[in-house]
Amino acid sequence: RPNLTGSRDAFLARTDAAGNLLWFKTYGGIKGDIFWDVAVLPDGGFALAGQTASFGDGALHAWLVRTDSNGNVWSNHLEGQVAHDQTQDCLIAAGELPLINWLVAAAGAPGIFYTTTDSNGYYDITLDTGLWYISVLPPVDYWLPCFDSVAVDMVQSGDTANIRFPVQAAFECALLQVDITTPYLRRCFDNEYTVRWFNYGPTAADETMIAVLPDPYLTITSSSLPFTTSGDTLWFETGITPSLQGGSFTFTALLDCDDTVLGQTHCTTAWITPDSFCYNINPEWDGASLDVNGYCAGDSVVLTIANTGMGNMQQAVEYVITEDQVIFKRAPLLLASGADTTIVLYPNGATITLMLTQTPGHPGNSHPTLVIEGCGAQPFSTGYALQFPSDDGDPFIDTECRENIGSFDPNDKTGLPNGVGSTHIIKPGDAIDYLIRFQNTGTDTAFRVEIRDTLPATLDIVSLELGASSHPYQLEIRGEGVLRFVFDPVALPDSAAGYDASQGFVKYRIRTKPGLADGTAIRNSAAIYFDFNAPVFTGTTLHTIGEPLDEFTTIVAKEPDIRTENLSASPNPFYENTLLTWPLSSENNTCNIQITDVDGRIRACYATTENTFMLSNTNLPPGMYFLKVFTDTKEIASGKIIKTK
Repeated sequence: RPNLTGSRDAFLARTDAAGNLLWFKTYGGIKGDIFWDVAVLPDGGFALAGQTASFGDGALHAWLVRTDSNGNVWSNHLEGQVAHDQTQDCLIAAGELPLINWLVAAAGAPGIFYTTTDSNGYYDITLDTGLWYISVLPPVDYWLPCFDSVAVDMVQSGDTANIRFPVQAAFECALLQVDITTPYLRRCFDNEYTVRWFNYGPTAADETMIAVLPDPYLTITSSSLPFTTSGDTLWFETGITPSLQGGSFTFTALLDCDDTVLGQTHCTTAWITPDSFCYNINPEWDGASLDVNGYCAGDSVVLTIANTGMGNMQQAVEYVITEDQVIFKRAPLLLASGADTTIVLYPNGATITLMLTQTPGHPGNSHPTLVIEGCGAQPFSTGYALQFPSDDGDPFIDTECRENIGSFDPNDKTGLPNGVGSTHIIKPGDAIDYLIRFQNTGTDTAFRVEIRDTLPATLDIVSLELGASSHPYQLEIRGEGVLRFVFDPVALPDSAAGYDASQGFVKYRIRTKPGLADGTAIRNSAAIYFDFNAPVFTGTTLHTIGEPLDEFTTIVAKEPDIRTENLSASPNPFYENTLLTWPLSSENNTCNIQITDVDGRIRACYATTENTFMLSNTNLPPGMYFLKVFTDTKEIASGKIIKTK
């Protein structure tokens, strides 16, 4: 039969004797699900038989569903309210603030099932019979429920239980979160950024301000909120932000045409003040706070690591420097308060990444990271700047890095960081920023958009953080981790009637579960419903648990003090062969090419009468090598190459 909802969900409806619709329900996930037959059971419920592709391994499987007389798969209801216990008596009094979009979990033998509170703080979960443990999960540690969990025994079908959760303030202070997002970046066009802020703390934040540091290739052309400038930084006044409230604004920026290349990465950072934590300091912390900075100076990159904290480092931490997918340096670091160290590199167009960790007990989730792309030789490498997470683990800072693009799919899903290699390797516990974009490519206005995102079991739904979005939405979380972003009303014109207005997006951050085994694949996709049409499916993102640096070639020796001059290699790094090129010699004699390793040993020599030479795969082991080109005894070119695995 035709699917009456227009979607690919299975469908069950009940009518009266005259054929008037009494209710209908849909069943299934984000793929194709259908019922072929239905039988009425003695208790008035229904047995439904069909096939599903949403559950299991993605192939078609037989599917049997049992419901009660109202179409509910389970007929026991757990309901209640979550509210801020401002009187601190562990009761919910009239007028106390309802807690909206808070996560409620029910744990039992079949698994853990979730729901979210509505605009009045109410929740409702449909459960099977059995013993369940119910708990409320605050979004941050500044809140403390009066009860850790409540046991509820659903003895028979049709039982209903009401559990109210008063929640008190663990710390009487604000906790501000900021997120900055752009759905895409296109060279030579205006691109719109959305900045969202929210106060997750129990008390209001006074005189909040948001600073935005745009990528140097962006020029601000307009903003929905006035701002002032200080150097390259934009300052937006957002005033008082009450508890559990926030807002958003947008600005547009023109991405430079002449000095950028397709695929180049551009990073814009936003941070909000006040930006301090108010929980107790870990006694293990030594007071050190590490910061990284760097810049491109001609053909060199200058990196600085500084201890800007009030305490001396009591134990060394490791820092890592990579060039594209080569580990250039791993070394211990021990700095006194106020001290710093400087490192100078000659990357020859490679992407430089500097990473380190804070000392044990450091407040928050800072992991200093710096990426410099496009320094040195031209053309430079691209595609390496998004391999690792940005240093924006603390809620009051967010860095949005995107590669600029040409044409694009308007209905898609991306996950950052990209990870390393073809399987996109990330560390266990890393957070992934998912961005889902949608566009009405139909022939009429879309008045309702729904995104369904069934999270894999490898993602920790308790860590979910909401980011910016193009339009207001209602979030529902059901089952074992099904996100439903409902934009209703939204009124998206079709793309022919209004291209820019026909688009939208939503962003969220979520962590992988700790303890996942190396090689665990994390796949995620979403279905986008425009009104009640058939869904549009995004592609599937892939991340794999492992140690990203294990995929890198390691340079163990110290680089000699040699600058990359006028020799270029393409590709570089290389595996099988690379084309060497240098300017023509004024003397037109035979050129001699000398290759040395990082220890200064000559590994190969070649002769040519041209100003190019194809270096084929040799017996050189993976690593970095230095080249010099001579005419007679005169050096006319030098450079650096990297041979991969």
